[in-house]
Amino acid sequence: MDKLISVIVPIYKVEKYLGECIESLINQTYKNLEIILVDDGSPDNCGKICEEYKEKDERIVVIHKENGGLSDARNAGMKVMTGDYLVFVDSDDYMPSDGIETLVKLLEERNADMVIGGVWRVSEQGEKLGKEVMQNCDITEMDTEEALKDFFVQGCSSWGRIYKREIHEGIEFPKGEINEDEAIVVQVTERCKKVVRTSTPIYCYRLRGESITTTDFHEKKLVWNKHCMDNYEYIKRKYPEIEPYARKRYTESLVWLTLMMIQSSDNYEAQIKDYIDRLKKHIWFYLFSRDVKLQSKIYGTLICMNPELLKNRVIRLVKKVLRRG
Repeated sequence: MDKLISVIVPIYKVEKYLGECIESLINQTYKNLEIILVDDGSPDNCGKICEEYKEKDERIVVIHKENGGLSDARNAGMKVMTGDYLVFVDSDDYMPSDGIETLVKLLEERNADMVIGGVWRVSEQGEKLGKEVMQNCDITEMDTEEALKDFFVQGCSSWGRIYKREIHEGIEFPKGEINEDEAIVVQVTERCKKVVRTSTPIYCYRLRGESITTTDFHEKKLVWNKHCMDNYEYIKRKYPEIEPYARKRYTESLVWLTLMMIQSSDNYEAQIKDYIDRLKKHIWFYLFSRDVKLQSKIYGTLICMNPELLKNRVIRLVKKVLRRG
C-alpha cells in the first residue's frame, strides 16, 4: 500500500489564493494524502473555505487556532499528523498535479531521507515566470555534509521538499520568528544520511508584494542574521571542510540586512554600526568568493567604505549599471 503523506498548509489572510492551493493538493496524482489545513486565526473567509473543502474531501483535516504565526501553525499541524512522510505547502502557493508523486518516487527509489524539488516562480496572478535556476544537474544524491553545503549555496525553505517523518520529529519551528526555516535546517539535515535534489519543478512559489518575505524592513528580519551566525559557528566547529560556505551565507546576511536598515525610514544607527563592524571582518573573504553575485560585492564594499552612499539614488545607479553590463 502507498505510504500516507501528511501535507501541512499554514493559512492566514490568503482568501484570494487558498482555493487554488487546496485544489492543487486534492487533485494530486498521488492519492494517499492527509491534507492538514491550519487556519491560524485568519480574519477573512479562510476558515470557512477550509470547512467547505473538508466537506468535499475526507482526506482533509482542519485545525482552527488563535493566530500564532507561520511557525506555530506548522507546529500545530505536525502535532496531529499521522503520515509516514511530510510535505509543507504555503497557502498562497500550489503544486503541479504530479508534484508529490515525483517526490515520493525519488524518496523511495533512491532510499533517501529527504528530497528537494525544483521550483516554478509564478506571478501574483499565477503566471509562470521561469524555473528557479539550480546549480546542480537533474538529480543529485548527497550525503549529510554535501547536503549541508548545498543548503548554504542554494538557500533553504521547508516547502518544495518531502521528508521521512522521523527526520522532522521533535524539531519545531521557532514560534514568532520569520526566516524560521534557517533556524532548523541544520538540525533537520544532520538527521539525513541521504538527500536527493531534482531540478524537476514540483512546487509553484507565488511572488506577492505583501508576503512576509517581501514586505518593508522590520526589526524582526534581523533574526535571519542570528540564525546564519548560529549555523556558521556550529559548522565551523563540527564541519570545518564546509566552513567557507556557512561563512559566506552569514556575511551575505550582514550585507543585505545592513542595506535594508540604511534604506529604512526608521533609525537603526547602533545596529548598523554593529553590523558594519562585523562585516569588515569578513569583507575580503566575501569579495574573493566565486559564488557571490557582483551586486552583493558592490553593496558590501560600499557599506564598509561609506554607508551614507547607499541611499536610494545609488542603489538605482548600481542596478542600472549591472543591467547594462
